[in-house]
Amino acid sequence: WILVVDADARITGNMREATRQLRSILAFGEGPPRHHGFDEQRTVFVVPAFSRAQGDPLVPLSVTNKHDLRDYLFRGEAEIMHATSFPISYLGSMDLWRWTFATEPYHVRYTHRWEPYYIARMGPNFPYFDERFVDRGLNKAQQQFSLFARNYRYVVVPDLFVVDTPMP
Repeated sequence: WILVVDADARITGNMREATRQLRSILAFGEGPPRHHGFDEQRTVFVVPAFSRAQGDPLVPLSVTNKHDLRDYLFRGEAEIMHATSFPISYLGSMDLWRWTFATEPYHVRYTHRWEPYYIARMGPNFPYFDERFVDRGLNKAQQQFSLFARNYRYVVVPDLFVVDTPMP
């Protein structure tokens, strides 16, 4: 298994609950019926990423759980990371408000140039990053398109998220 995030991302949320949900999904028969049929070899578990929408951009969001993050979102102080500057790459089809109230993982469709953070099983069909991408931009989009082309499914994890840790 691999967790793909940027170096400046801080994993937060309820890791115990997220782990339980992932295990139940992958158990194929132990979770709720709507989870049956997941192919762990071809599933990308999307981990939503958030950043500060207002205030000092160098001060990270101070959240430790989804409830705190929800408060920031409702006050307009948090947003999906880079949603303002690069919406096509970061908004994707995650559906922010659905995630905000979700208690179970849910399917979403791949969208062109989407660059989500994710958890996936590395197997024989797993595409690696194209190392010709240097610096910033489109490396994750290229990999996500390769995953989509190989029939990977996208499932958003509701109890795990990442918070951007700004760098000066």
